[in-house]
Amino acid sequence: MTSPLEAELELLAIAELPHRDALVVLRKLHEQDADAFAARAYVVLGSAVVRLLSARRDEDLHGWNDVIRQAAAFVRRGGDATTADKLLALSDMALMRARFARSHPVEDVMGRPHFRAILEEIRHRGGRVSREELKGTGAIAEAYLAKFVANLEMVGLVRRSADGGIDLTAEGDHALESSQAPAL
Repeated sequence: MTSPLEAELELLAIAELPHRDALVVLRKLHEQDADAFAARAYVVLGSAVVRLLSARRDEDLHGWNDVIRQAAAFVRRGGDATTADKLLALSDMALMRARFARSHPVEDVMGRPHFRAILEEIRHRGGRVSREELKGTGAIAEAYLAKFVANLEMVGLVRRSADGGIDLTAEGDHALESSQAPAL
């Protein structure tokens, strides 16, 4: 049977626990097992950040950033500077994502011809392409393709998969439907 703390940690790991409650759970973890705290906190918070980033829950990122930074300080006080630095890197990643999304609204991204061309090509090929297929179109220089796809992923219009595929998300499909191609 799962203990109440383990159940709370599972909710924290999938970012289903409000960030306001996360520090309370982390403190409980520290009280129960101080020796394993740094490693467990890193795994749980890392999982939460990945979940938040992939779900585009940008509104939550600042609150979670505070939790991660406080956990890093707590870990550092416990003497584990390496894990504290890893936690700070997670925090930085979450903040970069939030800043990018705020400074690059979907409407602006859709106004960029190369970004739109990538989305249209993915849609034309059934909603999923490989990187090689996108490179093969010749519409975008290979040097820029990875950056453009990463930017599209950051605003939630595509999702890269572990097998190298690039999928058009429902948001990406909706953005293509609701926006007009820029006038030339």
